[in-house]
Amino acid sequence: MEEDEESSLLSQHNVNEADIGVIIKANTVTESEAPPQPNRAPLKWGHYLMGPCLTIHLYSYLYCNMVIAQYVYSYLAKQKYPDTSFLSNNGDSQCYTNKTSPAYIERTDAQTMASDWLMLSSVFACAPGIVTDVVMGSLSDKHGRKHFVVISLIGTFLKTLLIAMGMSTDISVTYFFLFIGIEGLTGGWCFVLSIAYAYVSDLTASNNTRTFANTLVEIFVGFGLVLSGVTAGYLIKNVGFVYSMIVISALNALNLIMILLFLPESLDKSKRQTTDMLHLFKSAFAFYTRDTSTDGKRWKYILLMLSYIGLTMSIVGRQSIEQLYQLNVPFCWNSVKIGWYSSINDVVRNVIGLCSIKCLQSCLFDEIIVIVSGLSSVFAYTLEALAVNDVMLMIVPVVGIFSILASPVIRSIMSKMTSPDKQGALFAGVAVMQSVCTVLSEVTSKSTYTATVDSFRGSVFLVFGGFSVFLLVTFIIFIIASKLSKKRSIRMQRKAIYPGET
Repeated sequence: MEEDEESSLLSQHNVNEADIGVIIKANTVTESEAPPQPNRAPLKWGHYLMGPCLTIHLYSYLYCNMVIAQYVYSYLAKQKYPDTSFLSNNGDSQCYTNKTSPAYIERTDAQTMASDWLMLSSVFACAPGIVTDVVMGSLSDKHGRKHFVVISLIGTFLKTLLIAMGMSTDISVTYFFLFIGIEGLTGGWCFVLSIAYAYVSDLTASNNTRTFANTLVEIFVGFGLVLSGVTAGYLIKNVGFVYSMIVISALNALNLIMILLFLPESLDKSKRQTTDMLHLFKSAFAFYTRDTSTDGKRWKYILLMLSYIGLTMSIVGRQSIEQLYQLNVPFCWNSVKIGWYSSINDVVRNVIGLCSIKCLQSCLFDEIIVIVSGLSSVFAYTLEALAVNDVMLMIVPVVGIFSILASPVIRSIMSKMTSPDKQGALFAGVAVMQSVCTVLSEVTSKSTYTATVDSFRGSVFLVFGGFSVFLLVTFIIFIIASKLSKKRSIRMQRKAIYPGET
């Protein structure tokens, strides 16, 4: 109906091609309004190494988390209850459902202690990154991406090596906070992921190609998460915690060497920022304080960031809580079963789900994909909260198959609105918020689980579902506001062409 009205109006006024061009431009989608793209150099084989780098790095992150969570749970339980009967020799939880039995009481107490420890460790892992992510991310627009990837990988290698040494000498797990803090000071996984997105933005045009490239980034992340689940479970069971950490330390060293020798720089020197450092730091947050371009409206960035906050809060605290949840009644899983579930979950969500984005894009707008993703997440967390047996828990990944799709789509929308020389600053700001959200999500989820572990321990997943609802609400507001803004733009363009029109 609106198109008929527009055609009628154009015929009545007999406008020329230039006038029609103005109206067409006002109706175009976000990506066509994005800043002009410079010519890019052809891709080299080395550019594709960013994918394997992400796979290894995220493999290390989840692998290390799984080993640490189960080691700390076993360590704290044995420290307080040296003669306990609820742990087997390899640290697997034994299932006691009688709430008055000493074993049940001891296990509940151990779960509470482990949850508190993991909550504090997340602060050491992410709090330093709130500063370092914005500093290094903004500086990458001036000095290139590769140097800062290397710095972050060095921090990860040192963390895993020191934890392996700490486990082998049986030192107090309190020292692990310092080792984890080293990785936090060098950016951690949030920073490496943000640099990977900036790296991809340097090499792709501002269209659906970038959305697909961002999805490939998430798929490489998914491969790392999948592999870590299976291998960590078997290694913990068969070789123990110490050798499990030695393996991942060696892999981190290999990743560091590969990036140092073979990864080319993506940001050409002619495209780098030449402004002073203070301006670079401010640029990471300039998107949320003022309009940065014709399409880069402040309110758009704010709404998209709020949506991304809801998404991050619903994802990052889940993995470690799931392990405690699965170790407890009524599941009482061992390390191998936990590892397999983690891998199945990541295959379905991070590989199959993300691979489906190309098919979904052929029949759905990006904005609708985000809505589908949010709904998938809400339903999955609700089912997980109410699960009372293994079958219900195994259905959770199937229900949540699209829950990760919102991440690359939201990042891509923000990237399309941003000029090429500010991609590093944009993703540095995203990394900072990701670090803040990681701390908040970990603290919220662990404190919720601690408070409800003896009553309704599944309530923590309802909290995650609530964050997904927040994502849906803020993104729907973004869609509605964008449509209203486009209609207003069309009216203003028409008024400029036809001053006498009412």
